[in-house]
Amino acid sequence: MRSAILLTCFTFAVTSAESARAQCRYRWLPGSSGDAISAPLEALATLPSGEVVGAGVFDPMPMSSHLLSCGLFDDDGSWTPLLYSSGPAHSLVVHPDGALIVGGSFLLPYPRIARLGTNGVWGALGPGIPEGSVFALTVARNGDIVAGGSFSDPGDGVARWTGTAWAPMDLGVTCKALAVIPAGPIGVVAGGSFPGFLRGWNGTSWQMLGGVEPDGEVRVLLTLPNGDLIAGGDFTAIGAVAANRIARWDGAVWSPLGSGLNGGVRALRSLPNGGLLVGGVFTSAGGIAAPRLARWQDSAWRPETTGVDDSVYALTTSGSGMLFAGGSFTTAGGSAAQFVARAEAPCDGGCHFSTLPTLTAPASATASFGVTCPPPTTGCSFGPVILFGQCSAAPIELPPPLGCGPCGMIVSPSWGTLPDGVVFGPGLLQGLTFCVQCGCISTAACIDLSRGLEIEVGP
Repeated sequence: MRSAILLTCFTFAVTSAESARAQCRYRWLPGSSGDAISAPLEALATLPSGEVVGAGVFDPMPMSSHLLSCGLFDDDGSWTPLLYSSGPAHSLVVHPDGALIVGGSFLLPYPRIARLGTNGVWGALGPGIPEGSVFALTVARNGDIVAGGSFSDPGDGVARWTGTAWAPMDLGVTCKALAVIPAGPIGVVAGGSFPGFLRGWNGTSWQMLGGVEPDGEVRVLLTLPNGDLIAGGDFTAIGAVAANRIARWDGAVWSPLGSGLNGGVRALRSLPNGGLLVGGVFTSAGGIAAPRLARWQDSAWRPETTGVDDSVYALTTSGSGMLFAGGSFTTAGGSAAQFVARAEAPCDGGCHFSTLPTLTAPASATASFGVTCPPPTTGCSFGPVILFGQCSAAPIELPPPLGCGPCGMIVSPSWGTLPDGVVFGPGLLQGLTFCVQCGCISTAACIDLSRGLEIEVGP
């Protein structure tokens, strides 16, 4: 009897909730965080506390000989000064010990690179870097801090701080991007506008990745949680593979991400649900309009938010899941946002299922595809079933005892429920967008939900 009552409530909750928004994507928030930022934001990073740090040029105040080059952003849109220096900051990285490392073109307070410890005190990394600029930072497998830029001392283009001294990793040219591959013979990867555009460090020297060099500049690098490397920039081929501005390296070969983008990539951010956020100067992704911000999810491109009016140079998420974007834009989603904007977290919903629902094939108007539920981590006395319908802008709470905990329903309004493994099509309308979410009545006699998956029907 209890299960029957819950099932009735489950059906009622799915079919009666109002839809807040037709797309399950990040949504820009009003009230720009960048009202006092005087130049495009160049880098963003998230501290262990979940707070977001931005680097660039803020107001040159209150010290006339210094400018504010780093600020600390809060989810509510406010920010506080973090670092005053004699020049702009260009790069950020957070060390595993919790320290923040900042690189730039400043001489003071420390030459080109500075460290903010978890005790809140700024300090130097030895003598620093005496000339040039630091454009890129990463942390090596052993914890060394690797800096790349336009300097020639203590290394030509790339050097690493061992904790006690600087050691050269001579690239011989200006480095604009760095990343670390967690396993294999190549440890550090460098990208830039130098001849060849991309090199990997094997511990003693730099070498090509994939046998054939990219045909254009590599501007940003990101290591995914599974150890694969994403390269973004201005190339259209890499490793003898056609790849428009973005590609994946699995340790052996390069592969494209669909048909890529129509303009350069400048920022990358991996998401907890396996998605990849991409920012840059492009206006379309996979042939779909995406003004300078797009998401690669489940082997398909989709636009993310309503975009911005100019380039995106940096992306990160706060501890609460808020998206921060930095760049040369002045509006986000049509609202004022001077060089930095923030967006609400997408409607992931869900809690106890192991992962997202999955597609058995790409969603197509001309072919069939199935949707299967992930295994629930709690037992089900009924279900799972697939909810399908429009996508709510935010999870709709099902508080206990109706819901099993901090789960949210993202299918709203619902078009109905379907059995696990249902097959759609062929014959769906190309461009149709809807959400699916798995649910069941658990053995604890409450409604359990998975995270939601947005589906856009392709050709």
